[in-house]
Amino acid sequence: EAAHSLTNCLAIPKNSTKQKQAAQFIKYFAGKKTQSKLLENIDAVPVNMSQISEFEAKTTSDIPNRPAVARAVAYSTPGDWSYVEDGLWINGWANILNSKVRDGDMTLEQFFSNATVIATDATLATYKSKKYSGR
Repeated sequence: EAAHSLTNCLAIPKNSTKQKQAAQFIKYFAGKKTQSKLLENIDAVPVNMSQISEFEAKTTSDIPNRPAVARAVAYSTPGDWSYVEDGLWINGWANILNSKVRDGDMTLEQFFSNATVIATDATLATYKSKKYSGR
């Protein structure tokens, strides 16, 4: 099982001058009352597992296969975007992989020998720390 692009996140930059206010907002945003309103009004996937059955039971939206989405939320963990300082490492190759390779216009062998993938390795080598330290 895998998950992809079902969620968003909020974060507080370590150099923020308003860390306490930002933390209060995140606590409010992730609270059950706000999450219920988001589910009701925009059909957002809730961040609280206690509300996932409410999401799964809802029938008035364009989200197909709600049970699969609900299961994915239960086992999802932060993905590749969460572990490095910026998105530069992915910008060169993501569109190629998600278009040319996916559509059969480029083989994986061609993709991995592509200059943008080689440049990605060089970019990754410059990173010194990861952003995310745990779930």
